Amino acid sequence: MSNKLSILDNGQMSKTFRYNINGKQVLETLDLDIQNGNFAKTKDIFFINPAEGRTKKLPIDPNSVFGKAILADESGARQNSFLNTMDAISTKAGNQIVLNSSVYEDALRESGMYNKSRGFESHIGSTFPNTGENVDNTVEEESKDDDIQPKEKKRSPTSIGHYTYPKSPEMHLDQDYMFIEKFKYIPPQSNYVNKTTKGRGKDWGGWALDRIFTDPFGGPKVFEKPQISSVNESATNVFNEGLGRGSNIGKELLGSAKLPIPNGLSVSQGVNWGEGKVNAIEAGAFLGVQNEFSQLIAGKKNLAGVFGAGLDGMKNGLAQLKDAGQGGSNTLLSSLLAKNTLAQIGINVDPAQMIARSTGTAINPNLELLFSGPKLRTFKFVFNFAPNDDIDAKEVRKIMRMFREGMMPHGGTSDDRLFLGAPDVFRLSYKNKSRRIKSLNIFKICALTSCGINFTPDNQYQSYEDEYAISMPVRSTMELTFTELSPIFSNDYIAGGKDNASVDDLGMLVTGENEINENDIGF
Repeated sequence: MSNKLSILDNGQMSKTFRYNINGKQVLETLDLDIQNGNFAKTKDIFFINPAEGRTKKLPIDPNSVFGKAILADESGARQNSFLNTMDAISTKAGNQIVLNSSVYEDALRESGMYNKSRGFESHIGSTFPNTGENVDNTVEEESKDDDIQPKEKKRSPTSIGHYTYPKSPEMHLDQDYMFIEKFKYIPPQSNYVNKTTKGRGKDWGGWALDRIFTDPFGGPKVFEKPQISSVNESATNVFNEGLGRGSNIGKELLGSAKLPIPNGLSVSQGVNWGEGKVNAIEAGAFLGVQNEFSQLIAGKKNLAGVFGAGLDGMKNGLAQLKDAGQGGSNTLLSSLLAKNTLAQIGINVDPAQMIARSTGTAINPNLELLFSGPKLRTFKFVFNFAPNDDIDAKEVRKIMRMFREGMMPHGGTSDDRLFLGAPDVFRLSYKNKSRRIKSLNIFKICALTSCGINFTPDNQYQSYEDEYAISMPVRSTMELTFTELSPIFSNDYIAGGKDNASVDDLGMLVTGENEINENDIGF
């Protein structure tokens, strides 16, 4: 075992946090040693019984009702306190020179606590020290009767690593950097076709990623645990409320890359507008028919009534043509009737052209520029690599491998060639230490649509001997093209928005100290 070393400059080797379960105060102590693979793991856990003295710590039997309640953490008290404690430790490490944020994150990865400390995995179910695994039997089995099951993607160990280039100390101090995280892709409408688990269990999906911080009365920020419920959207809900969407990312971080911010940064947003034309006859006919069917859907008329109204309307319309066809409408109506009559014998004419030829006027198209929808944003980045040593070179190769493998779909096997599994998706951010840079844009979850490697950026192949890779190019570039999975909307800029899964997927990038405010350019 290595000598112990605290993550904190003051040498503190443990940190105790408190929470209440079933009216009793629980004290849980975390290990702050970064040398022996136990960083952020629970060292011991006790409770205080006021009847036996306020400061007396009593052991907890993990198999007791109280012990099981702590493991279940139905109120979220243990999870809240753990995440807030890790946030405080992270902030302290970020303000240190040597044992900084990079050392903090490396220690978490070594101990296996990275996902839990970041909120990607729930702390619920974490067992007491040296008690073995505790089994939670309250989970109902997931439905197995869906016709199509998501194809599980197999990943190599290299593609799920966490990498930094360059490995020089400057990357771990106050230098701005680009941080790219990789996640499993989750279909946005999976709740519409798949049945979800109704019980409460250890695996809560990605709820901990959507960290919502509230501070209504100026007090300490706490984590609110959303309620878990079965979601089976019906066609009626879709008709009435529109198509909803859920999270696009899985609960587990599957790799990351910390890279210098590349040159040529830019961001552009756009929406689709297009010309719209409709003449008076087309508009009148549509509005009349649309009104009848609107009353049908609202239950004010039955189907027979609609068609009856249509036949009566035709009779009345023919009888009242002399009233409708006054002034210019006479020319328009007669032209349309002539066109339809001649079409019956195979003669096709353009009424607008004939009116222009005969009267020197044009049918008013009521031309407008009309909004038709949002656009998806695409980003292109070019990263330059010039490794200084074998360590940097090895890191470069792994970074390239992570992106190139992660963007590819999972192909069929000998047992299943009907469907392909979706590629992984990525979360991008510009950061300094653990803080998002607010003068640069925010990204929504992205797909990597293109990854190009140029091994001869100077148009001449140059390499040097490499112990691990035989030879390594002196310089290379990697061009990545990302496209966001969902468009940007104005309400994305408003902090605390409701039911906004595409923003919730960004987790701590838009909560706490990274929350969008007046100093932020936003998306």
